[in-house]
Amino acid sequence: MCRQNHPFGNGYYPNEALGLIIGTAPPYRFCAQPPLLEEGDINYFYGSSDNNLWYILKHILEPNEIRWCRTQRHCREFQRNHRLAFADMLLEFDRVGQEAGDNNLTPILLNFNIYARISRPRSNIRFLYFSSQAAFNLFVTGINQQPIEMIVTPTANPTLSSSHLIEIPARNRTLTVFILMSPSGNGRRNNPSYNEEKQINPNLNYQTFLYAKYLLPFKVLG
Repeated sequence: MCRQNHPFGNGYYPNEALGLIIGTAPPYRFCAQPPLLEEGDINYFYGSSDNNLWYILKHILEPNEIRWCRTQRHCREFQRNHRLAFADMLLEFDRVGQEAGDNNLTPILLNFNIYARISRPRSNIRFLYFSSQAAFNLFVTGINQQPIEMIVTPTANPTLSSSHLIEIPARNRTLTVFILMSPSGNGRRNNPSYNEEKQINPNLNYQTFLYAKYLLPFKVLG
């Protein structure tokens, strides 16, 4: 077990951000001092060469743009263009081994700046996208440790079964929450909408399809 700190601080919040993607912590090699980056890595959120998030976001938000994000500067430019913030729930944590799984992490210090950001009087953030169930669970754990009242309730929308609402009464504000679960093989086979779109676009993968459904309301506002 080793103790690590988050290499990218409290997160990155472009001005006028509408959506916030929240994870747990980067992989071991990004948090090592110095970082132990591999070929193809970007030293930034979701920068691992085997992580598909940047590919998915580009496919959904910039399908006709040929340039790819290759550096932290490019990533932040993409975020500014699409009003999308990134932050992780853990600022300090113990990690067992060098695997990237959330089960290997023991929280030491939560990122309470996330709560402060979404509850600011003039915050534009309306959508929270948790990149795992573990990240969402950490967020719920920290709610009672910060000063602004937040009420989390599941929605009744059957097409978005992993969505929740967060009410912030003091700000008269409601945020929509999505938990971006990894898609299962069974879910892929039993989703008629995906199968129909797959006939039109054979290169469409299920994860990109699923994220596009979650990002649709964000795209409309953005």
